[in-house]
Amino acid sequence: MNKSENQLFSQCIEALVTVQDNLLDMSAARLIQRSMSKKPDSLFLDTTPEITLSKKLIEEYNSEFVLITEEKGIFNTDQIASSQIVVFADPTDRSKQLKEFIELQLQTESKPDCSFGDLMSNMNAIEEWNHIHKTPAELSGACCSITIVKNRTILFTMCLNYITKEIYLAYDDGAFRIPTIRLSKTEGEYQVDDKWTTINFYPPEERKTFVTFLGKQSYEGYLKSAKPFDQTYKPLEKEPGGPLRILYLSNLNPQPPAFILANGEKIAEWLGWLAFVKASNDLVAYAIYPEAVFTRDNILLAPSPLYSILECKEDTVRLDFDKLKYYKNPSRYREMILVAHRHNTWITAEIEADRSRKLYP
Repeated sequence: MNKSENQLFSQCIEALVTVQDNLLDMSAARLIQRSMSKKPDSLFLDTTPEITLSKKLIEEYNSEFVLITEEKGIFNTDQIASSQIVVFADPTDRSKQLKEFIELQLQTESKPDCSFGDLMSNMNAIEEWNHIHKTPAELSGACCSITIVKNRTILFTMCLNYITKEIYLAYDDGAFRIPTIRLSKTEGEYQVDDKWTTINFYPPEERKTFVTFLGKQSYEGYLKSAKPFDQTYKPLEKEPGGPLRILYLSNLNPQPPAFILANGEKIAEWLGWLAFVKASNDLVAYAIYPEAVFTRDNILLAPSPLYSILECKEDTVRLDFDKLKYYKNPSRYREMILVAHRHNTWITAEIEADRSRKLYP
C-alpha cells in the first residue's frame, strides 16, 4: 500500500479501537435497549458503533467517503457513483447473540448499572461464550467489520471481535490477527509488526460439511430449492456470523468445513471474505446464480452476471457502483458466494460452470 493507503489503514484500526472503547465504557443494560434508529430492531449496540465509524472515518478523516452500513443504510448517498473510497460496514454482527449473552451475564452481576467492560473483564467470559455457542469465540463472536473499496476494487477488510478483543484483517500482504491490547502506533500510525499473528488456511479433512446461515425458514427453503451443490453436504450451524465466517476455513478452527457459503445474504456479511481470498494463495471464491430466481424484499438473492455488481476484470473483482446507486438502501444488496480451499476439488468440481463465476484467484 502507498502512503495514503497506509494512513487509511491506520485510521480504520483507530476507528475499530474507538468502537471497542466506547462499547466497553457504556452501561451493559443500555447497550441492549432499542435505539431511536429508523431501523425498528436496532439496539444501542448496533447504532453506537455506526456513529463511531461515521465520526472517525467521515467527520474526522475524509468527508467525501461513502459509508454503507447495516443500520442507517448509507452516508453521503449522492457520492456513491463518484467517490474514490466506499466503506462497507456491519456495525455489529450477531447482535442477537450478544444481547442474549449480556442479559445472561447481568443476571449474575451484583451491579445492575455495570458497564459492558465490567462484564467482559470476567475471566470466564470467553469460556462462557464458547460454552453457549459450542464454537470458539474467534469464529462465533459478535463483531464490527469494515471493508474498504478504493476505485471500485477491494483494498482491505478488518473485523473487531467484541468477545476476544482481537482484530482480524486481510490486505495485500496477507491475513493477520492481533489483540487490541497489543496495538501501538509508530510515528503516529498503526503499523504491522512481528506482534501480528498470520492467519493460515489449510485443506479441510471433512469433505461433506459447510457453514452458512439457515437461521430463518425462508433461508432453508431457498438453499433447498436453489440446489447450488450436492445435497449430501451437511450444514454445521444454523446461525453463524457473517464477516467472521471466513475464519471457519482458517487455522483458528480445529476442524474446518469443506466450504462456507453466503446464502443470499447482504453484502456486508460476505464482501470482506473476498479480501481474505485476495490476500491468500489458498482460497477460491465463486459467485453462484441458480437457474431458479429468488428474491427477498424485491431484491435478487443470487443475481446473474448481468445484474451483479461484481465484475471480474483484469484478474480482480471490481464493484459496479453505477448499479448499486439505484438501491434505496445499498446495504441490502445480496449474492450467493461460496469460498473454499483451492485444493478442495471435490466441491469446486460440483459447481455448475454455467451457473457460477470464479471471482478469485
